[in-house]
Amino acid sequence: MLGSRDRFLESSQQIEALVERFARETPIPEAPINPIGSGKIPLAYGKPGELKVWGILYLRLLAATFSCGYAGMKALFLRLLALPATMGLMWLFYGQTGDDAHGFFSKGGLILSVLALSYGVGIWTTIALFPPWRKRFCQEYAEGLYTGATMLIAYNTVSIPFSFISSAVAGCVLYPLVLDPSNPDGMTFTYLLVAIWTSFMLAEQLCVMFLLVMKSQLNAAIAASYILIVCLTLASGTIRSTKGLPGWLQENAKGVHTKYASSLLHTATFLGRKMNCTPANGIVCPQPADFLMERLGRANPQETTDIAASIAFALGLCAFNMILYLLPMPRFVRRKFRE
Repeated sequence: MLGSRDRFLESSQQIEALVERFARETPIPEAPINPIGSGKIPLAYGKPGELKVWGILYLRLLAATFSCGYAGMKALFLRLLALPATMGLMWLFYGQTGDDAHGFFSKGGLILSVLALSYGVGIWTTIALFPPWRKRFCQEYAEGLYTGATMLIAYNTVSIPFSFISSAVAGCVLYPLVLDPSNPDGMTFTYLLVAIWTSFMLAEQLCVMFLLVMKSQLNAAIAASYILIVCLTLASGTIRSTKGLPGWLQENAKGVHTKYASSLLHTATFLGRKMNCTPANGIVCPQPADFLMERLGRANPQETTDIAASIAFALGLCAFNMILYLLPMPRFVRRKFRE
């Protein structure tokens, strides 16, 4: 009896040893063992699709925008209220501008201010909100989770509707300064809206382009501001007459967004509201057509072309950024954002 009991215990121990060996050497299909041992799921088993990643990024952006903390309040203010608030400042300087000859020539400064503020708020919003997502993209790009184009599509899907709403509110703020409130004109308001919205978008996408390789928000803002100031100086027709530029500069100005946005604002400002001016001794009433010919080089602006060109420049730069962010990120750029 004692020998049989010993043999039973020995066989039980051998069976337990075989079971443990089988458990160690046989992989379980439902939970593949990670050979790296770092605790991460291999991408071959769990990499999500691009559409799913886009949805996750989109929800992240919305959650960050509508969060109740300081970051959420700042994002909501910059996306919705910053542009109308800055346009409201124009009432401090142009609220008393009349429709006489003196007020007529003062409106050139209003057009310059609207363009400059639209560009400026676009830069301000982008350098304040985009860098954290750029940093996260650089970290997750190294892990192969998604491409730069997916991140930009998600960011623009959130940013573009907000910028359109913000521009529409800003246009409503400026409407009584530019047009006659007693005689609403939807088409002329559209010119105002497109000029503000595309200017904001262009500045935003210009900053996104520089932030691909620049870690400093200040450097990206300076680079974008320099380019836009040159465009305002040479192509807006407010600081310097377009007609007075050399021929080669007049041709090159046709490839600048500022020329078409400024043309829409000139049309809305000088042709959308009648002057209250009566010629008398020493009073000369300017003619809007002659003024536009002097400043823009054409008396009858082509509004359809200006709208199409303004939108095309903004969306074209957006598409160009997606191509840039699709390219493999250079090692020195990855090292810069890793530090």
